[in-house]
Amino acid sequence: MKMYSDQIFCLLGHNGAGKTSTISMLSGLFGATEGEASVFGVDMFNETDRVRQFMGVCPQHDVLFDLLTPEEHLDIFFDFKGADPKNKKAEIAKLMKDVGVDDKSKNMAYQLSGGNKRKLSVAIALVGGSKFVLLDEPTSGLDLSARRQLWNMLKEYKKDRIVVLTTHYMDEADILGDRIGIMNEGKITVLGSSMFLKNRFGVGYNFTVLKKSPQKDEVIFNYLKENLGTDVTKLSEVQGEISFQIPNAYQAMFIDFFKNLDENLDNLNIRSYGISITTLEEVFLKIGGMQDPGKLLDASHNLKQSEVQSEGPKEETSDYSIKTGRTDFGFCSNLIAVLKKRFQIYSRNKKVIFNEMVLPALFMLIGVFIASRNVVFVSEGRVLEPSRLPLQQRILMNEEPVNMAGSDLSMNLFAENLPMAAESFDVTLRPYSEHGRMNYTEF
Repeated sequence: MKMYSDQIFCLLGHNGAGKTSTISMLSGLFGATEGEASVFGVDMFNETDRVRQFMGVCPQHDVLFDLLTPEEHLDIFFDFKGADPKNKKAEIAKLMKDVGVDDKSKNMAYQLSGGNKRKLSVAIALVGGSKFVLLDEPTSGLDLSARRQLWNMLKEYKKDRIVVLTTHYMDEADILGDRIGIMNEGKITVLGSSMFLKNRFGVGYNFTVLKKSPQKDEVIFNYLKENLGTDVTKLSEVQGEISFQIPNAYQAMFIDFFKNLDENLDNLNIRSYGISITTLEEVFLKIGGMQDPGKLLDASHNLKQSEVQSEGPKEETSDYSIKTGRTDFGFCSNLIAVLKKRFQIYSRNKKVIFNEMVLPALFMLIGVFIASRNVVFVSEGRVLEPSRLPLQQRILMNEEPVNMAGSDLSMNLFAENLPMAAESFDVTLRPYSEHGRMNYTEF
C-alpha cells in the first residue's frame, strides 16, 4: 500500500480494529512484529531516529506539559525536530493562529480547555516542517465550528506532506480523505476514494417523496417500478413521507425519469421529492461487518412507522418530581457493589492483598501475643549493705542514753555495733541544746 504527498489518507475502523496500534507502530511507540514500512526512502522500523526528524504525531490522548504555554510547547518541539531557527517565530505564530489558540498563547497548558488542548496537539504535530504527519482522531472533543476550522487548515497544510488521519466521523473522512482505507481486525479490507467506495459498495440511492395527503397508496411505488425497474424497494411510509431505495444500475435512466416525474407531480399527488447517494456511513457499516445497512434502515423506518400507527392514547405523565423513596435495599446493594469492586481489584494484585490484609492481621496477632505474656522481670531480694554506697555516711546522734523497753540504750554502743561501722559510717555524738534540740551550727 502506498501513500502520496499532498494527500490525506483517512484510516477508518470500528473500536479495536487496530487504528491506534498502527499509528503507534509507525511512530515507534510499539515495535512491529513483522512487515516493513518506509517513508521518503527511510526505513521506519530500523531508522526511527532519522524518521522522527521530519515526522509529527498527534496521539489519541493529549500529552502536554502542564506548566508550559502553547507558544513554549511549539518552541520546544520545533527545536526537537532540528528545523531552521530562522523561521521559528513566524511559523509558530502562524500555526497558533491557524489552529485557533493564538489568544491562549500565554496561558499554561493546564488552564486550557479540552478542545484547545486538542488544537495544540495538532499544532505540535505540524510544527518544524513535518513532512510525515500522523493524526490520531485529531478532532475528538472539538465543537462544530472548531472542527470545520481544523478541516480547512488540514486541507491547506497537506501540501508537500503525507498526512495519515484516523477518525470516527464519516463526514470528516468524506471531506478530508483523498483516499480512505477501512480497517477490520488489524487489516485494510478496502482502499479507495470516497466516490469509489460509494459506487463499489453502496446500496444505491435513497429516494424520498412527500405526498400531499397522508393516505397510503401504492401509486408512486408502482410508478417507480414501471419507469425504473422492479428492483426498486420501498423502505418506509410514515405520515405521507415515503422512502425508496433505487439500485445503482438505474442511474443511466435518471434524466428521462425525473423529467417525466416533474410533469406528473400532480397526478401522483406528490408535493416534493429528494434523492441522495449512499453515505459513507452506510458503506462503513456494510464493510465493517457491523450490520447490513439495508436492514438497519428498514428497522429504523419500521420503528418510526410502528410508533406513529400505534393505537390507543398514550399515557401522559405530568409528575416530573424526583422520587426519593427506594423500593430496593439501597445500602445493601451499594455495599455489595463496593465489596465486589474491591475483591476484583485485590484479586488482580497480590501485593495489595498482602499489604492491606495479611500484614495488618499479622501485626495484630503479634500484639496480642506480646500483651498476653508477662514481660515484668522480678529480681531476687538483695540486702542494702553499706559497702554498696559510694561514700562514707555521716550520722549525728544524741549522746544521751535512750530508754527502750525499760532499759537505757547507749547511742555510742549502738553506733559501734552498726555493720562495718568504722569503714562505712562517720558517727558524731552530741548532747541536746538547752532548748531541747541539737545544735548544728558546728556543721
